[in-house]
Amino acid sequence: MLDGTTDLKRAIERVARAQSLEELKDSLVESARELFFARAAGVHFLEAGGEDDEAPALLGVPVHLHSQYCCVTRILLKRVFDCHAPVHQRQFFSDLAWTQLPTVGDVRAAAGLYHYLVSPLIRHGAIGGMISTARHYNEQPFGERELSAAAALSAHVTERVSALRWHPHLGEVPGRLTPREGQIVELVVEGLTNAEVGTVLCISENTVKVALKKVFRKLEVSSRTELATRAWSSAKTE
Repeated sequence: MLDGTTDLKRAIERVARAQSLEELKDSLVESARELFFARAAGVHFLEAGGEDDEAPALLGVPVHLHSQYCCVTRILLKRVFDCHAPVHQRQFFSDLAWTQLPTVGDVRAAAGLYHYLVSPLIRHGAIGGMISTARHYNEQPFGERELSAAAALSAHVTERVSALRWHPHLGEVPGRLTPREGQIVELVVEGLTNAEVGTVLCISENTVKVALKKVFRKLEVSSRTELATRAWSSAKTE
């Protein structure tokens, strides 16, 4: 049911234009509904333990069904944790088994939502959130094209989330950090070695070392400790 690359490109452009996490979430739920011809869509940011970091942004879901909708998407999120890729319910459940799940049945009865697609936001090998969409029970189920588009969209969203969370802290200086430098700084602040940063970002240890030298000059710091102190101090003053 996708219209090819045009809708995906438009969704990715909206992601890139977002200037805050709230703006990103609001525009993303709209883009997800349009891109996947979905009746409902949600964006959730998660903590390391898998709990909601903040309230999810939901569109097309009646207020009285918000908790039930989140419960349904979490059923699929458990599968996402195993494969770290977008999933839809037909990959794991027969129609009969899916319908018999109490929460699924409740949401279908109240709002007609039945076909679900959940795509993870993967950060440093861990799931930091998800994008969810749902279609009416009498509409076409999600398939391989939607899974592919969801994976592409999630990759861009993850990159933008990282930029919005860190560049406001470290980017407002002469010689603004590049997106790659921002990624490296984030990992260094979390305590990773140059070798570990290189592994996560699929670049060489020497490339990390060269990039850090540039970052030190731009931010006028001389050590990793100073870099971490500046990052956390800036975050606290936001």
